[in-house]
Amino acid sequence: MITIEGLTQRQKAIAEVLWMINGRDQVESFLKSLEKATRRDAEIVIEMMIAATLDEVETIDPETVRVIDKYRN
Repeated sequence: MITIEGLTQRQKAIAEVLWMINGRDQVESFLKSLEKATRRDAEIVIEMMIAATLDEVETIDPETVRVIDKYRN
């Protein structure tokens, strides 16, 4: 289970919605439906979710490393 500390109430609500969404297209539609400030919060939550997921990975094969490296800064 992924835990992200320090989220605001709005970011927690956004995270709950994002966990229920299926697929990138739905994420993009959700983001487009938000006003600018809320969209920025959603983008931050997405980045934090990706980072938290990557932090949970312990061992991975070389092909997976190649794919994940595209998303690392």
